[in-house]
Amino acid sequence: MAKERTLFTFLNAIFYKNNIEYDKKVASAFMLSHWLAHDTELIELVNKIIPLQFKLKDDIIYKYYFNKVPRKKRFIRWDKKRKVSDKSKKEIEGLMEQHGISSREAKLYIRC
Repeated sequence: MAKERTLFTFLNAIFYKNNIEYDKKVASAFMLSHWLAHDTELIELVNKIIPLQFKLKDDIIYKYYFNKVPRKKRFIRWDKKRKVSDKSKKEIEGLMEQHGISSREAKLYIRC
């Protein structure tokens, strides 16, 4: 019985250079790019292909990653959404009122 293919099957094929047949229904080029962009070592490769993301076929983008990403064991962590504490909420609201900015801008300011 064949193992079910997932996005991670194709990511591992890219990382370990396992030559498998690409299936865009399982792992779209957009999702591959999205995951690979979380690795600081690969961000430049992803940035080069992003402007062409929706102009090129998915299999071409997969081949690009397969050939350009160096063979290496990788652990890519997905960032979780952070909860905002009550203290931070008050600080955000204060910045919004004081400077007349949006909540998004105030959150960015607090993170820096």
